[in-house]
Amino acid sequence: MNSLGFQQVAVADAVLTISSFTVPANTVFVEIQADSAGPLRYTLDGSAPTTAAAMILPKDTWPLLVLEIAAFRKLKLIRDGSTGTKINVQYLGTAPSYPADPGDLDGAVGNLD
Repeated sequence: MNSLGFQQVAVADAVLTISSFTVPANTVFVEIQADSAGPLRYTLDGSAPTTAAAMILPKDTWPLLVLEIAAFRKLKLIRDGSTGTKINVQYLGTAPSYPADPGDLDGAVGNLD
């Protein structure tokens, strides 16, 4: 598994969905951590989280929340409290494969002659 990138996204009053993130191609797993400003509330079933009803992701904790990409696409988040916070996201997956011999590229894309 390779790191495909890192992203930090602000979490305010509005519910965050997958559209708030830039997910790299070939992502298989996502590690998520609440930043030091405050805990987060989340759901994975598509429902909107509230401060009264949702799972809690405490701030500055280990281990992180680790999700397969399919679950991450259903993730919805809000902050838990009045202080804005951030979510740290590490994208993990497989890098594209390339032939060991550059001469093999002819067969991969067709004859270049």
